[in-house]
Amino acid sequence: MPDKPSVLFITNSELGQAAVHLAVAFEFLIRKDYKVHIASFAPIDDALEDLHRRLNQLPWATGRPHFHRINGPSMVEFVRKKTGVRGKFKAHPTGFCGAMKTYTSLLHSTIVPWDGIQFMEIYRDCEQIVQQVQPVVAVVDPLLLPAVDVCRMMGQRMVKLGPSTVLTHVHQPYLANLWKYPSLCSGYPYPLPWYLLIPNAVLGICLRRTLSSCRECDEVEDYRNRCGIPGPMPSILVADTDKTPFILSTMSYTDFPCHAPEQFTLCGPILRPSAPITQEMPELARWLSRRPTVLVTMGSHLRYKSDDRRQFAEGLRMLLDEMPRIQILWKMVREPEPGVDDDNQTDPALACLHSAIITDRVRIEPWLYADAIVILESGYVQCMVHHGGANSYQEAIKAGIPQVVVPVWFDTHEYAARVKHLDIGVWVRWDHSSTANGNRLGHAMIRVVQSTSLHINAMTLAVRLGPVEGRVVAWEKIESILVEERARNPFCG
Repeated sequence: MPDKPSVLFITNSELGQAAVHLAVAFEFLIRKDYKVHIASFAPIDDALEDLHRRLNQLPWATGRPHFHRINGPSMVEFVRKKTGVRGKFKAHPTGFCGAMKTYTSLLHSTIVPWDGIQFMEIYRDCEQIVQQVQPVVAVVDPLLLPAVDVCRMMGQRMVKLGPSTVLTHVHQPYLANLWKYPSLCSGYPYPLPWYLLIPNAVLGICLRRTLSSCRECDEVEDYRNRCGIPGPMPSILVADTDKTPFILSTMSYTDFPCHAPEQFTLCGPILRPSAPITQEMPELARWLSRRPTVLVTMGSHLRYKSDDRRQFAEGLRMLLDEMPRIQILWKMVREPEPGVDDDNQTDPALACLHSAIITDRVRIEPWLYADAIVILESGYVQCMVHHGGANSYQEAIKAGIPQVVVPVWFDTHEYAARVKHLDIGVWVRWDHSSTANGNRLGHAMIRVVQSTSLHINAMTLAVRLGPVEGRVVAWEKIESILVEERARNPFCG
């Protein structure tokens, strides 16, 4: 019997990007038609163990992914080293001046965190993996530019797969990015009010100019050219001539109205498979069943300092006082501070919550040990508070749960604007120079929990998505490309 053909997933290791790749890889593994290879950095190991655990629970899923290590630090580790931003709650200011400052100080280092040598080290690792695997198709994270570069230079058939939205990757017709959609980092709402049209257009022009005159990009491009790789470095933006298939975990009706080129496939939320919470986390399931719950989770990278903990705690206390039947599950990772231990019952920043923590009405966990969707679909969650990450937004959409979004950096403000535009939650503007943040957060959570219309709107979107899983839609699209590629070249893979 001939060997099964191979499909290769190449992704960053951070779950914000990797989760969609692991979800679609799972779908390939349970169908057993292809050998599945996954290439990434060391921090993905825990997520791969979880994937193996889920496969072991399915007796018919005999396939296992073949893992290939990309050496060196992950993308986020490069960003932290280059920018000094290490996941603290405060990231960048918004508004015209705040966005301009971010463009000049952080943007380049976030999009291209590698120097030339580091870029080429990742490039060579990915090149060697592609040569070894000989996949029919490589499914690539669009932010992992060295891997995109490898596939392009080797003529490897490629599909880009990511959790972001069309606007992240596509310039809109008629210069609509300038006058219709809020510019990156601006914190502007959608639709743009008339008085922000000119500031937004200026920001859009400055953003394009900043990206086109990126010194770091030029240095990387020059180094890779000297290493024998011709042409420009790839971009996260899709050129008009680039017809590479692109799969995103969004839908037109969960996003701003925009133009998606024909090579884009919009799947809806691409989530990793999960069992009911009674199987995944039975002890937590029992706790959730006691009262209606508000879930607070600000992503994998954010760390709370004492002032952030205090302001969040004040907001949560407002909710508890206003609504005695509510309980709170708070995923909270601390920023290490000298002289401050991690005992929630003695932490002075959480003083207003101590009684609720002791009575187990507030439960604080450093890690939830399951995707948020497992908790959201338990039937006990009334509201989700999050930072505006793409996966958090999509998980809440899928579960039909209204959202409170506290954005902290880059495109998280755009997801807050989407929540407000779709009327499925509240956008909380966190002012790091203000002491009123807790009050804003408290009022936002109370409004969302009490609002019938927000719950109906969120549930209506979930019903519209229907029962079809985004990872299945993504698998179907990639499968059709694989069949096409094998028909064109029967000896590939």
